[in-house]
Amino acid sequence: MSTSVFTLRELFAELPDTSFADYRAFERVLIDRFNDHVLDFPPGYRWSDALDWGVRNNIVRRKGDQIVVNTSER
Repeated sequence: MSTSVFTLRELFAELPDTSFADYRAFERVLIDRFNDHVLDFPPGYRWSDALDWGVRNNIVRRKGDQIVVNTSER
């Protein structure tokens, strides 16, 4: 039996939008999506850890007042 590994890239690719009007809107969506897959990550791994990874890998960035999920990295 093979198991697939859900990745952080896939988490960000599943977000419904690539641009969010403000941080709070982005945070709500990210938390909801993360919670859908919480069992795919190691115990103790949090949504904020995923966000940190996204920022470090230039997948999540601020553009003016918006939060943008970099589609070229998704």
